Amino acid sequence: MNLASQMQALGIPLLDQMPTQLEGDFDVMIDSIFGFSFKTGGLRAPFDSIIPQMKSSRLPLVSVDVPSGWDVDNGPIDDDKDLQPDVLVSLTGPKRCAAKFTGSRHYLGGRFVPPSILEEFGFSQPAFRGTEQVVRLS
Repeated sequence: MNLASQMQALGIPLLDQMPTQLEGDFDVMIDSIFGFSFKTGGLRAPFDSIIPQMKSSRLPLVSVDVPSGWDVDNGPIDDDKDLQPDVLVSLTGPKRCAAKFTGSRHYLGGRFVPPSILEEFGFSQPAFRGTEQVVRLS
């Protein structure tokens, strides 16, 4: 089942376009527009209008893995245009760009990584409490 099907099954509406009214109608924005392999070179429609709307909103912004528009290694490319999330949720492990994150909370979602993969690639993860799938990073 893909993410869109899961959202529909959970009654979460899918939108065809960015709403013009955000504050008052929504509590938070989730930025998961691009994957971490996104390469810069100018945003094309409709992202060239969505990213500025997200940046100008007063809603809390949660970015998943790499904030949209950021370089995966170097972070924000243009501080005036790039998103600055309040919360970052890194997947598997923080990417290099997370060192440029200045928001209030950084979480790691990665308990799903098998020990053999951790060993093979030589990295470790913080301890996850109980059955938690996410841990807050300091």
